[in-house]
Amino acid sequence: MQLATRSVREVLSALALYEPYSFVLRRPIAREKRAVDRERSNRASSNFVTLSNTLFDVYCSDSYTVKSLWDELDRKYKTEEQRLEEYSVSKFMRYQMVEDKHVAEQTHEIINLKHALADAGKKLPKKFLIMSIVETFLKSWESFGMTLKHQKWRLSLDDLMITISIEEEHRNQTQRSRLGRQLSIKLWEILAVLAHQEQLKVMHLYNCHQWKDSKHGKLQYCRST
Repeated sequence: MQLATRSVREVLSALALYEPYSFVLRRPIAREKRAVDRERSNRASSNFVTLSNTLFDVYCSDSYTVKSLWDELDRKYKTEEQRLEEYSVSKFMRYQMVEDKHVAEQTHEIINLKHALADAGKKLPKKFLIMSIVETFLKSWESFGMTLKHQKWRLSLDDLMITISIEEEHRNQTQRSRLGRQLSIKLWEILAVLAHQEQLKVMHLYNCHQWKDSKHGKLQYCRST
């Protein structure tokens, strides 16, 4: 409501229909009246320039009185606020984490949605927000999520972010170690195959090397098959 009222006042101020500080201004004397009128005219003119052509044509027509203009702008901004609130709630409820992004980064996104809800007038309890984050965890994080559920009454949002970051870093290190071991095993398998091929090659050269026949005293050569 405060946002809608402020927005309406800004538009009315642009149209010179609302003066937020008029109640503190003393009544001008005759010699100051021209200066006050000139200042008011300049302010209205400068504010008219800031309006788009569409808004100027709509709100500066003779069909609007001050009250009807107020009611129209109030309805417009209240409707926009309600739509923003519904969109924020829907986006928060439908949020699901994905595999190709860091869990800590996605947790930040959920917390930002919570701030958007707070701006729309919907403040979420801390425990509800923590449980909502845990429920969006991926299947590979289910066991970690169960651990957090048992600690939800002791966790703050900062504690949750730190815990998730530590867990994610530990998982990344474990995955890197696993990949390193797999690469080492694969490398040893390749080296074993190469060594076996080299051994076969040496044996083949040995068998095909020239040798001297002890009976005839002639050099004999084997044929490669």
